[in-house]
Amino acid sequence: MEEDLTAALRGIVHAHYPRGVPADDPAYARSEESIKLEAARARAVADDGAWKRLLEALRAALPECRVDDWSHLALRRDASYRCRVELPPFGQSSHALVACVSVLAPFYLIYSSRVREADDRPLPPGVRYELAEGEARHGRVVASNIETVFGYSAMPPGAGTTVVPDVAVGNERLGEATLLDCLFTDDRW
Repeated sequence: MEEDLTAALRGIVHAHYPRGVPADDPAYARSEESIKLEAARARAVADDGAWKRLLEALRAALPECRVDDWSHLALRRDASYRCRVELPPFGQSSHALVACVSVLAPFYLIYSSRVREADDRPLPPGVRYELAEGEARHGRVVASNIETVFGYSAMPPGAGTTVVPDVAVGNERLGEATLLDCLFTDDRW
C-alpha cells in the first residue's frame, strides 16, 4: 500500500516539477511543470478561505499559543500553506509545532521545531516529526482542525522522506529532494 502511495505522490511531483533540470536553470521556470506549480500556488493564494478559517480555529482552540501564518505561496517558495504554533512559555525559548497543508496533494504535515534554548543560546534547527509527550495534545488539536477544515490526512511517516531523484526544489539539488520538500517545503525549521 505504501509503495502505491509513494508512486502516486511521485506522479504528482513529476506533474509539477521538471525532471532533470536544476532549480537555478532558466529552463526550470519556463517548464510546463513549473507553470502548473505556479498555477496551483496562485489558486491557493486566491482561494485561501479554508486556510484563514483554519488559522482562526487554531487561535480559538489554542489560546495559550501564538499562531502565525508562515505561508510563502505568493513568494513562489512552497507548495503548502504553513503556520507556526508557538508553544508557551514565550520569550524563554522558540518552540513551535509547524503545520503544513499541501496545495498539491490531500495531505498535511506537522512537526516540532525548536531553535532556542531557555538561556537564549541559538541552536541548530531542531526538527522532529514524532511529537514528544508534551507536544502531543497541541498536535492533536492542530491535526483535528486541519482534518475538519480541509478533510486531508496526515502524510504517512515513511512516505515523506522518499527521495525523488530526478527533480530539484528550492535549495535541494537533483538527487536530494524528498516528497516532503516537493509537496510541502524544503525550508523546514
